[in-house]
Amino acid sequence: MWRIYSSDKRSVRIRTTVRKLFNSLYDSQAEDSQEDIGLRHEKCFIGKVKYLPSHKLKAFASDIFSEQAGTRTYSLASSLCAKRPAFKHEKEVRLIYFEHDINKCNDGLFRYKFDAHKVIDQLMLDPRLDASEAEIIKKDIANRISFKGLIKRSLLYALPQDLVIDVK
Repeated sequence: MWRIYSSDKRSVRIRTTVRKLFNSLYDSQAEDSQEDIGLRHEKCFIGKVKYLPSHKLKAFASDIFSEQAGTRTYSLASSLCAKRPAFKHEKEVRLIYFEHDINKCNDGLFRYKFDAHKVIDQLMLDPRLDASEAEIIKKDIANRISFKGLIKRSLLYALPQDLVIDVK
């Protein structure tokens, strides 16, 4: 994944929980308006992506958009949580927000404020960085956003510490 999505070796993987991520969006809506809980349930959605072959994608879409599928918003959100198996390595979770007021979206994106210290548990730096580069980036992140959580460099490509090869 690092090689696919981090061509410049400067990407950061963020660790959180599904609950924290969803609550950050859901709670932001309570702060921004006096909407009742029912309306917030119609705007905020989180779902684990299903990776389905073509014939199952068609059946999934047919089920989702049938009259028995439930609320229209839920059906639409569910439809956005299906992809082809070629992307299964992503193990994706999608946070979806429905906004009817286009003025609340900037460049097609909906942005909302949340407390990163409450939502983000860990930042993981690209494993292709050397140790000194990683330390510089860690300090830069800490200085820019005062992040108090763990900031680590992935050891994906590191050799095991206890690797000993006896050559005779």
